[in-house]
Amino acid sequence: MKKKLLLFALAISFNYIFAQSLSLSSDSIWVSGQADDPYIQAVVRVINNSTSAKNVSVKRYRVTTLGGSSTDYFCWSICHSPAVDVDPDFVTINANSFSDAFYGDLVPNGQSGNAVILYTFFDTNNANDSVQLKVIYNVLPTSISKIESKNNFQLYPNPANEIIRIKYNYDSNADLIIYDITGKVVRKETLMAGQSDYTLSIADLKSGAYFYSLNNGKEIISMKKLIKK
Repeated sequence: MKKKLLLFALAISFNYIFAQSLSLSSDSIWVSGQADDPYIQAVVRVINNSTSAKNVSVKRYRVTTLGGSSTDYFCWSICHSPAVDVDPDFVTINANSFSDAFYGDLVPNGQSGNAVILYTFFDTNNANDSVQLKVIYNVLPTSISKIESKNNFQLYPNPANEIIRIKYNYDSNADLIIYDITGKVVRKETLMAGQSDYTLSIADLKSGAYFYSLNNGKEIISMKKLIKK
């Protein structure tokens, strides 16, 4: 009996190990744009870590949408219309190689807000061999550059090492929020009206890409990428 259980456990472990040959350059992406942009694009590298070629397809699941006239589509073997959720074809990725063929596009058509879409890449010969990408499309309603200019807002240097400096000259308080690429808040700082210069340490943040937003309660003053060296 013990021998059978051991063989069963080994079989499960074997299947698990060889079912996870695919990986991504990032499993969660935050991309930002404006409501009047023609499209907002997310890209990812799909990696085959196994010793044999894989025929890889992709399917999409919309968690949340912007609504209205907004739409989205994705490209893999070819570019598909918004009505297609599963690519009927595949891209062959050679052993220990990768493909940069994928991108997902969100077309805001004047709509603003957040849309969350999941893309699952899977081996067409073994659907359990899969990996999932979460994309958060953040669409801002107005021209951020004009609002930044009106509020005399600057954040620098960018890329930054351990310190960022902020200039903010407005008659109301504002919240500066820094997010990681999954959308998790990693830092929040209130900028006080009348105090124009700030210094903020980001020494505890890991190197990589982040996003920051500045909101005074009435409008989003800025929403951009921040690179930590």
